[in-house]
Amino acid sequence: MNPQLQSPTELQAYDQWVKQHAHGTLWQSLEWKKYREACGKEVRLYGKAGEATALVVIDKTSMGLSTWDIPRGPLGKDERGEKKDEQLLEQIYQQAKQEGCMSLYWTAPHDILLSSFISHLSHDSSNMFSGSSRRKLIPIILL
Repeated sequence: MNPQLQSPTELQAYDQWVKQHAHGTLWQSLEWKKYREACGKEVRLYGKAGEATALVVIDKTSMGLSTWDIPRGPLGKDERGEKKDEQLLEQIYQQAKQEGCMSLYWTAPHDILLSSFISHLSHDSSNMFSGSSRRKLIPIILL
């Protein structure tokens, strides 16, 4: 998986996408990316502007582990029953798991994303998710 947005054209499209999206906020903006990088965090942009995107802040811990946070995201749109943001979140989950992520946090802008994504991951994992109705955590090491 290499859906990271890096080229100037991709970043410009991403910036416009976030600013025009109904759920676009500072926490998914390029300005937030620059701020978190200035604080020493690794920040990645995943997805494709116009379909689904996620700004991911990675906090490295000891022993090569990390936590991944998608603040106020991912952002996406529903096309013909395909929830692009759910598909992107699943790809990020797989990438995080491969890279030694202990936990993946996200704050979805709508509840549909959470309910179907949680049931898609595991039928018996509902007790593994914690947080408020909007903020969710997946303890990846346990999965």
